[in-house]
Amino acid sequence: MYRAFALKALRHGLRLDESPALESLAAETTIRLEPGAEHNRVLLDAEDVTGLIRNQTVTDAASKVSVFPAIRAWMVRLQQQLGAEGGVVMEGRDIAPSFPLRRK
Repeated sequence: MYRAFALKALRHGLRLDESPALESLAAETTIRLEPGAEHNRVLLDAEDVTGLIRNQTVTDAASKVSVFPAIRAWMVRLQQQLGAEGGVVMEGRDIAPSFPLRRK
């Protein structure tokens, strides 16, 4: 999902070190995962970008956009929405909702 967003940022020619521009772009971005026969399809604003996000340029860009707290918070909301809809398996520290730890 970060790769899909990074692809959009690259397509728009945005600087990947400027959070305000990325936040504006995120506000007008939809990312969906759809199950496929062999793997999930990644839809960026309804375009299947599954094959376009697996290159080094996009990978590097994904690492850069993911450092901003506002982008991470937006992405976590998207991921949690997907999880709430069910039918997916996800892993990662940002996926689970926050619950207070109970200490004994």
